[in-house]
Amino acid sequence: MNWDAVGAIGEILGALAVFLTLLYLAAQIRQNSHLAKTQLNVQGIESFSRYRQMVVANADVVAKLRSGETLTGAEEVIAETMASEMMFNYASLIRTAAVHDPERIDALLQGAAVAAISNRQYWSGIKSTLARNGFGDIVARIDGHPADRGTRDLS
Repeated sequence: MNWDAVGAIGEILGALAVFLTLLYLAAQIRQNSHLAKTQLNVQGIESFSRYRQMVVANADVVAKLRSGETLTGAEEVIAETMASEMMFNYASLIRTAAVHDPERIDALLQGAAVAAISNRQYWSGIKSTLARNGFGDIVARIDGHPADRGTRDLS
């Protein structure tokens, strides 16, 4: 066997190795994308579960909010904290979805806009806190969302 034949076999084996490496990397990227979407879903479930636990732990405050009763100073802090927790959950999920699951952004923005409306009395303070913590772009998107029915006039 001459050196030209050995070189040709080496080139074929090298090309095959590159091709197999590319297939392996493509499979890893696909698996990583699936894992990232799964983690986004788990993160959302966990964060809203913490929020729901907060609601249950403060059911008396929630009942007063729903009935329109006047809250004490401490209850007002609890209510604002619960609203902030909800909005930070949405902001974090929207930011993560922008990278890992962009098709979910519209649904998350819709939910965040509805949450902002339902927490109208706290939204002004919450959005300035969100903006100070690097979520200004998301605040602007929530305020500009079609579901927004009067949150902008609270600034």
